[in-house]
Amino acid sequence: MILPLIERFGDEIQKEWGISPDDVDGLEKIGEKIGQIAALKCPAFQDFVVKNLDKLDLDDEEKEKSVEGKFIRLEQQGSFNQLIIKSKNGKEEKLWWFEFFEGADEFVSKPDRFKNEKLNVKYRETEVYDASLKEYRVIRIITSLSKEKK
Repeated sequence: MILPLIERFGDEIQKEWGISPDDVDGLEKIGEKIGQIAALKCPAFQDFVVKNLDKLDLDDEEKEKSVEGKFIRLEQQGSFNQLIIKSKNGKEEKLWWFEFFEGADEFVSKPDRFKNEKLNVKYRETEVYDASLKEYRVIRIITSLSKEKK
């Protein structure tokens, strides 16, 4: 689907990105570049990714895990957010907010009111391709979030 476009706009691609579409290595680099841009800036591609996350075949033991810790901050990464909490052992844990989860409504209105609150975050791990690293890596996607009872 994309090859006819690369063929048609090959000269412009080479001028803009300095990548030649004349060999397999160049085509691979162009594909990675387009994937990176789509992941960060294309709402249709982002919707596709979010809608298809549930189609991954996970073993029962991999379906849901949890981490507890104090809420530090919410970071925007492209069109998505990462929740950063500090676990009991002092490690900063990063979890992706890709979809609605139990507790999202309360969190989305005023995330700052959760500052230094103890949270219990449930998540599932998903393997994704990271084009910048040119390898697959595991990310954690939030499935629910709740305040720890004092």
